[in-house]
Amino acid sequence: MQRFRDIPIRRKLTLIIMATSGAALLLAGASFLAYESARFPQSVAQHLSSLAVVIGNNSAAAIVFDDENAANEILAGLRATPNVVSGHIYRKDRTVFAGYSRAGWITPPQCPTPFDDYRVVDKHVEVCRPIIFRGELLGTISLRSDLSEWQARLWNYGQIVVAILALSFLVAFGVSAVLQRVVSTPLLSLAKLARNVSNEHDYSVRASKTSRDEIGVLVDGFNEMLGQIQRHLKRVTALREIDRAITSTLDLQAVLHLLLEKIDLVLFNKGSALLEPVACRNLDEEEWRVEQWRAGRGIPNVVFETRAPVTISNVQTDPRNKDLKFFCKYGLVSYLGVPLIVQDEVLGVLSFYTKEEHEFSNDEIEFLSALAAQAAVAIQNSQLYEEMKELAADLSMSNKVKDEFLSVMSHELRTPLNVVMGYVAMIKDGLYGTVSPEQEKALEQVMGRARDQLTMISGILQATQIEAQRVKAENQEFSLGDFLDDLRSSYEVLLGKDLAIQWSYSADLPMITTDREKLKIILQNLINNAIKFTERGSVTVSARIRQQASGSRQQEEDPPTPHASRLSPTWVEFKVTDTGIGIPESAMPYIFEKFRQVDSSETRAYGGVGMGLYIVKQYTELLGGSVAVESSPGKGSTFTVTIPCVSHQPMISVPETSV
Repeated sequence: MQRFRDIPIRRKLTLIIMATSGAALLLAGASFLAYESARFPQSVAQHLSSLAVVIGNNSAAAIVFDDENAANEILAGLRATPNVVSGHIYRKDRTVFAGYSRAGWITPPQCPTPFDDYRVVDKHVEVCRPIIFRGELLGTISLRSDLSEWQARLWNYGQIVVAILALSFLVAFGVSAVLQRVVSTPLLSLAKLARNVSNEHDYSVRASKTSRDEIGVLVDGFNEMLGQIQRHLKRVTALREIDRAITSTLDLQAVLHLLLEKIDLVLFNKGSALLEPVACRNLDEEEWRVEQWRAGRGIPNVVFETRAPVTISNVQTDPRNKDLKFFCKYGLVSYLGVPLIVQDEVLGVLSFYTKEEHEFSNDEIEFLSALAAQAAVAIQNSQLYEEMKELAADLSMSNKVKDEFLSVMSHELRTPLNVVMGYVAMIKDGLYGTVSPEQEKALEQVMGRARDQLTMISGILQATQIEAQRVKAENQEFSLGDFLDDLRSSYEVLLGKDLAIQWSYSADLPMITTDREKLKIILQNLINNAIKFTERGSVTVSARIRQQASGSRQQEEDPPTPHASRLSPTWVEFKVTDTGIGIPESAMPYIFEKFRQVDSSETRAYGGVGMGLYIVKQYTELLGGSVAVESSPGKGSTFTVTIPCVSHQPMISVPETSV
């Protein structure tokens, strides 16, 4: 059965027609043979009955005169009828009077009882009729016939039926081959069209309808399905193109004017808590804004409040229309309003008008609702972008004002501090009289605090210059060894701390080119931080030259040869290590930020405003380098600064010395 289902429909229809025709012909032939099988014994019995009557009438005189020979001669006439196998005449007393028997047939021993019908005995038809002469029963005649004629007739019938079946099958095949096309051709055409649509995705094609029967209904349904798919794809494509267009910009006005023709858009103003007209197409925008505002937003307000689409087949007759003159002027008749909802917030209303009366279908409402959902997201993104731009502008202005204020204040504070420090120095030097040791100690503390304040002010000034992008690297050639010697000399005396500063660098460092002042500020900030956060122990400052190697950013140099280049790219690595309080892991992400300290409480043990490490990072990156930190709370910290520079003399291998 499955194999039959899988064969082509043309062959299937042909086979069905031929099978149906063959079954009908076979049934008809079988019915005819069955009828003949039942009818033939009756016809034989009728023939025998007629013979029995004739022979009985002819034998009446022979019975009356008891002439057996005459009776036998009469029965002998049955030889002319080959199918009759026997015939007997019985007297009234049921004894045999005369008889005829075909060769091989045995005469029945006794007279049967006369009967009006016939009976079939041993594949023979037997009739038995009374012989009556002038109303008197003289005897009985019995005739028997075989069915050999029926076998011959059955064979002939079979040949005829087979011939008719063969001819009928040929005719049925030819007729079915023609008639099946009425059904198969539209179906095959439909199947071919379905394959083409599946392969080429062309939903604009349609199947040809050739009849109004079930196949015609199928073609109509298939075409309707293609139409629905085509409309759906058009909507999806339109939505995708609109989405691509409105998401390509964050400018609110550009988004509003990219949406659709025949569009009017009303957005909710959170400040005024009212719907305000913002964009339209195919209308005088200024007049539309005035009329929409004067009309109290009318129908769009209903959409906004109900949060559901509203359709009106004729706005010119709708009682909610507050400005009939305006709509009549532009010929606007039908209306569809869709709320702009995103994240359960109604942003406004998207309105569509037509210039002819139109009932918006569910498909149109669904499509325009999807469009409104996309538009709502784009509008919200644009509004958020506008808000972010305003916030960014405000923040930029605040930072600019802050930086200007800090710069001005730094300049204004440095001037009186320098005056104070000058007068304190003159008093300490005795220009205004003798100074006692206690007074000198007090003046020294004043000088120290003033220097701290001056350092803090300088840091703030440097930070504001960095923020304003007014800082540039000014490279110059100088001796790295002399630079470190000068830096070391400024830290020879430490007051009030049980602390030692150790210096570790080569005795013969090369000439390099970089910004000397900014490098000095970087190292001073790191050293000052280490001293500030280390009560006892040591602070170690080290420096070494590293060459930039292929395959890695930097690599410790190999022992140089006397033929080394005098202008080779190098890296200088500075390390400042202390045994102070260390830095917690949680503070690592923000220690290089401006105004950030590990302990920012008002009761903190260490002063400062959190500018030192910020300046270190910014100046290091300005010089093209990097800064890294390793620290363990309670064990100290190590800051590593690596900057690129140019060496101006052969690098000679000289052992490092600790000072």
